[in-house]
Amino acid sequence: MSRTERLLELMLRLRTMRHFTVQELAHELHVSRRTMLRDLQALSMMGVPLAATPGPHGGYFLLQKQLLLPLSLTEDEALGMLLSYEALVEYADTPFAVQSLSAITKLCNALPPDVVRRLERLRAHLVISGTQRDYTAPLLTELLQAAIDEVHLNIKYESRSQTTERLIYPYGLYATDGFWYCACFDHRRLLHVSLRADRVLSLQRVEGLTQPAKMSLRAWLQVNDPDEEPLLELCVIINKRGMKRQGL
Repeated sequence: MSRTERLLELMLRLRTMRHFTVQELAHELHVSRRTMLRDLQALSMMGVPLAATPGPHGGYFLLQKQLLLPLSLTEDEALGMLLSYEALVEYADTPFAVQSLSAITKLCNALPPDVVRRLERLRAHLVISGTQRDYTAPLLTELLQAAIDEVHLNIKYESRSQTTERLIYPYGLYATDGFWYCACFDHRRLLHVSLRADRVLSLQRVEGLTQPAKMSLRAWLQVNDPDEEPLLELCVIINKRGMKRQGL
């Protein structure tokens, strides 16, 4: 784990801890006490509101639970964030669309005016183009949250030919060819399937069911490649000359 990864992991852990000691954190992240002290000092310099209490039962705590990451971006980093957002805008709908727009607005408002102007000039020479689709997917955020919470869903799904009810376990969402898809396990069909998110008409959480094989979305996509062509079985008849040429 690099130091950058460790600092991010440390910051995420601190959000969930009311009180902690240097030794506890050092043990959890498998580093020395001296290294952990340097990491905490680095977070403090980045704006994380850490406070210390002295004494035998002392330690550290956060002055507030909700943290805002300090904005210290180069022009290239800011441009990268803007272009990443614009790539998502190519899709008719996105999870947390309102929140994403709010974040980008705050980013632009926080940058100096001269930097924003330079970014606008750069964007004039960069365009992200994709397949344009006209649809709405009002349950995108709920599908994503169900995958994060690792819960099953009863859904009503509209396919090309009919509307059916399905019991699924969602692994996450992925976007391709202008559409959002839900990667999931269909319990009634006993198959891993990809479902168009815009065709999910309704959903209801189902608690207490046994989870199928646990895997990340990336692992799911590697095993269940949605772009992979179905295998076609062929029966080939070859003569003796062909067998000889093939070494059979």
